[in-house]
Amino acid sequence: MDVHKMTRPFCILVVTVVAFYSCPYVLSQSRTWSDSTGKFKVEAELVEQLGGTVKLKKINGEFVEVPTAQLSKHDRKFIEQFLLEQERDKEPDVKLPPDIVALAELAASDSYY
Repeated sequence: MDVHKMTRPFCILVVTVVAFYSCPYVLSQSRTWSDSTGKFKVEAELVEQLGGTVKLKKINGEFVEVPTAQLSKHDRKFIEQFLLEQERDKEPDVKLPPDIVALAELAASDSYY
């Protein structure tokens, strides 16, 4: 059996997994967000929370940044709970051994075959 034919799918898998986990992503599903007065509402996904601001992606694809303090109590609680769950589910960074990285780079190069 040809070793090159067996290692190529493995290398492609490694490169795909590394690329997937290094890309930014939307943190949550779309939901209705509102301000503390209840007058402002927007259907959006939570993208990130930095300091006292949240970045939301509206269903039309536009981004909006909102001070956390202006959100409803329910939305602030959602963010707190969601980020706690994200932190709990977060796995420690996995560093691939150099030989696996080299093998993946070799498989991705034109000189592999």
